[in-house]
Amino acid sequence: TATLAGIPSLIILLVYLFAGSEILRLAYGHDYGSAASILAILSVGQLVNVWTGTCGQVLVFTGHQQNLMRITLATGFITVSTAIIAAREWGLFGVAWAVTLGRIIQNVSSWYEVRRLTGLWTHATLK
Repeated sequence: TATLAGIPSLIILLVYLFAGSEILRLAYGHDYGSAASILAILSVGQLVNVWTGTCGQVLVFTGHQQNLMRITLATGFITVSTAIIAAREWGLFGVAWAVTLGRIIQNVSSWYEVRRLTGLWTHATLK
C-alpha cells in the first residue's frame, strides 16, 4: 500500500517543485504564488510520511500505542522547540524545515519501532 501511494506522492512532489508557484496562484490567487518553496519543503515531509507507510496504525493495532505516544510527544517537543528557534533565525522557511524535520523523525522512528517490536515492514518498496 505504501508503494502504491508513494509513487503518485513522488510525482506530486515533483509537480510542486517545478510548478508549485503556478498551482498556488491558480488555486488561491496571485499573492500565494510566493509560497511555492514552503509548499515544496512541507511536501518533502509528507512524502516521507507516505513512504514509511501505516507505521503509526500498526503500533496502535498491535498494542504498542504507548510507544507511539512517546514518539509523538518527543518529536512534538523537538518540532515546536526547533520551530521557535528557526522562526527567529530564518522566519517562515525555518519553521517549514522544522516541521518537515519533525515529521521525518516521527515517521522514521515509528517505522523503526514497528520493525523492532513486530518484525513487520510498512515502507514503500519496489520488490
